[in-house]
Amino acid sequence: MASSLIVGGQWPDAEFNRLFQRLAEDFNRARPVVAIPPEILVLIFMSLRLEVPPYRKRSRTELGWVRVTHVCRRWREVAISSAMLWTNITDLGDNWTGIFVERARDALLCVKWHLAPSGKFYTADILAKYLSRMRVLDITGAHGFILPFVDRLHIAAPRLEALTLSIYEQDYDSRVYRIPTVFGPMLNGYTQSLRYLYLQNIFIEWDALSFPNLVFLHLGHMTPKWKLKNGEEPFISSLSALFTALRKMVKLQELRICGAIHVPPDEEECLEPISLPQLTDLCLHQSMVECIRILRSMSFKPGANLSIVCIDETAPVWETDEAVHTLLDITMKHCSATDILNPAPTPRLNCVLLQSSPALAQLPLIIADRSRLQRADLVHLSFPQDDSDDLVGQLKAILPMLPHDHLSALEVGNRLGLTVDQWTEAFEFADVHWPHLDAILIESDPTCAFLEALLKLDVSAIPRLHTLVIDAEPQGLAGRALDTLAGSVLLARYHGVPLQRIVLRMSDGRSDLGIWKNTLATIVPEFEYQSKAGPGMGVDGRHSPYFSEGDEDGEDGDEDEDSEGNGEDEEGEYYGLG
Repeated sequence: MASSLIVGGQWPDAEFNRLFQRLAEDFNRARPVVAIPPEILVLIFMSLRLEVPPYRKRSRTELGWVRVTHVCRRWREVAISSAMLWTNITDLGDNWTGIFVERARDALLCVKWHLAPSGKFYTADILAKYLSRMRVLDITGAHGFILPFVDRLHIAAPRLEALTLSIYEQDYDSRVYRIPTVFGPMLNGYTQSLRYLYLQNIFIEWDALSFPNLVFLHLGHMTPKWKLKNGEEPFISSLSALFTALRKMVKLQELRICGAIHVPPDEEECLEPISLPQLTDLCLHQSMVECIRILRSMSFKPGANLSIVCIDETAPVWETDEAVHTLLDITMKHCSATDILNPAPTPRLNCVLLQSSPALAQLPLIIADRSRLQRADLVHLSFPQDDSDDLVGQLKAILPMLPHDHLSALEVGNRLGLTVDQWTEAFEFADVHWPHLDAILIESDPTCAFLEALLKLDVSAIPRLHTLVIDAEPQGLAGRALDTLAGSVLLARYHGVPLQRIVLRMSDGRSDLGIWKNTLATIVPEFEYQSKAGPGMGVDGRHSPYFSEGDEDGEDGDEDEDSEGNGEDEEGEYYGLG
C-alpha cells in the first residue's frame, strides 16, 4: 500500500493544510486573548458592533465588526452562536442580509435601511417576510423598494415598537408603481407594543386602527396635493377617520400631520371633538381651513408646542381674511392660557417677528415661553407665501392679535427695509398696547426705522420698556440714523418710558463703532457693548436661533453657524432663522 507521504518529497497540499490548521489551533488555544470566556467575548463584540458597524460603499460591503468571525474558529463560533449580535440589519446587500436574518434566529430584529434604491426587490422581500419578528423597522427609500413592506403591513406584528416607512418625494411615481396602499387594518388593527409610527406617502385606512401606547405619530403626503397625479385622492384620510383612531391613542405626545388629510367643506358640523391630554407637540402642514378645523376639534393642555405651516397656494387678503383672523385667535388664546399658568408673577411670553427671507414678504409668527429652561417655540405659525411683498398688510393682520397682556419681550427684524412711515401705519392700525413689554431686540434695520416708529408711540403703549438690544450685523448701521435714534430715545425717556439699558452688538472691525458706543452710552444709564451675536445672545441672554450668529464674512463665525439648519441664504449675506 502506497504511503500518503512521499519520503524525501513534498507533502500533499490537503495533508499539509490539515496539519498546519491543527498546529495553529493548538497555538491559538494557548493565547490568553483566545481563552477569554464566551460571555466576555460577546460583550466585547457588542461594543465593537456599535463602534464599527458594517456598511455598503457602492457595490462593496465593508464588514466592520463582522471581521471578528474571521480571526479564529473560537471567536467565530462565539459570534455566530450569539443571536443578539446579528439583530441590527442595514443595507448590506442580498447575501449578507440573509446571513444576518439567519444568524439572528428568533431574536427581535432592528432594521434600519435608509436611501434604499428601486432595484433591490429581492432584499425587500427577504426583510418583509420577517415583519412579525421585528422590534424596529425604519426604511426610507424608493417607491418600488417600499412596496413589499406596504403589502405586508396588514399582518400582525405583536412585538413591533417603532415603524418608519418613507418614500422619497422625488422618487414617488404611481404611474410606474402602484399606489402604496395598505388594504385592510394596518398591523391587523391592533398593536399594543407600537410606540413610534412615521409614515410618509403611505396610504392606510385609519378608522379601524387601535394603537393605545403610541407616543409619536407622523403622517405625511406630498404637498401641494396636485403632486399626487394618479388617483391617490380617494385614499387620503378624512379628518373624522383620523380622529376615530386618535381617540384610542390616549398616550400620544407628538403628532405631525403634513398634507395627510382632506377636510370636506361640511365635515366640521358632524365632527366629534377629541382630547389628547398627554400631547406636548403638534405640527400641522395643511391649508388654513384644515388647520383651523383640526385645532377647533382637538383639545390639549396649555404649554403644548404648536408648529403650523399653512400650505395654501394663494396668499390671503391679510386685513380682511376671516381664516387668518381665526387662526391667529386660536393660537394666541393658547399662548395666553399657557402664560396664565406660569408661576412667575409677570408675563413671560417672547414674540419673534422676522421675515423668513430677505427677498420674500413672509412673516412667520413665533411665540416662545421665556420661563422655560430650554428655548422652545410655544407657537410657530407660517402663513402662505405672499408674492405681492405686502409685509405691512401682514403686520396689520398679526399685530392686533398678539397676546398683548402677556408679552414681555419682542424680537424683530426689518429685512425688507420697511420705512418709519410703514411701521407707524402698522402700529396705528393695530392700536399697539404692550403693558408688560420690557425688552426688544431689533436686527437688519440699518436706519433704525422700527425703533424710531416705536419710540414715537405714546408712553401708554410701552409703559414698562426697559431694554433695547440693537444687533447691527451683518449690514451695519447708517451714520445718519445715530442722531435720530439718540433723539428718539431721549424724547421717549422724557415722556416717561422707563428705558434704562441699551445693548449694542456690532463687529469690532467697523470704523463707526466708537461713535455709536460713545453716543449710546451717554443717553441711557446702562450701556453694554458686545462684539458679535452668537449662541446665548437672545434678547434676555438665552439662545435665540432666529437672529445673527456671526460676522458678515463668516471669518469669525462660530463653528456651529450652520448646525441649526437655520435657513440662511447660500452666500451667507443674511443671518437666518433656526
